[in-house]
Amino acid sequence: MKTHILTTVLFLTFFLVLSCASRPIAVSSVDINDILDRDWILTELVINNVTNRIERPAALSESFTLRFDKERYSGMAAPNRYFGPYTAGARNNISLDPPASTMMASFIEVEGLNEREYFGYLEKVTAWYLRNNTLILHTIGENNVLVVLIYR
Repeated sequence: MKTHILTTVLFLTFFLVLSCASRPIAVSSVDINDILDRDWILTELVINNVTNRIERPAALSESFTLRFDKERYSGMAAPNRYFGPYTAGARNNISLDPPASTMMASFIEVEGLNEREYFGYLEKVTAWYLRNNTLILHTIGENNVLVVLIYR
């Protein structure tokens, strides 16, 4: 009996430590109105605490952008425009419905991220934060890994 309880406590402690280690630093809560009506440009993608800079190829006028208004989000996803409704909840919770997009073909891709992956991340956004004029979105990647999208 004692062995079972000890094993359970160790198991729960391990997962608590593991979940804390994979989360970025907490950021204070702000109002959703603070991010509305502004074009945000994706500059970094963080997967498993590894930061990937998103560089815009010279041949593209825009790469990945995001804009929120009162009822929907929209942007450019190299090369297609996209949009969809979102729901903002308490404590920085947010969910984005799957985006609708134009269907243009692209001969140039942004290194480190393709459009389909980006749309997949948007569909799984769970929280947003604003820190030092930077928009931070938390989402879920493959194998339920925390992914952070950083916009400036």
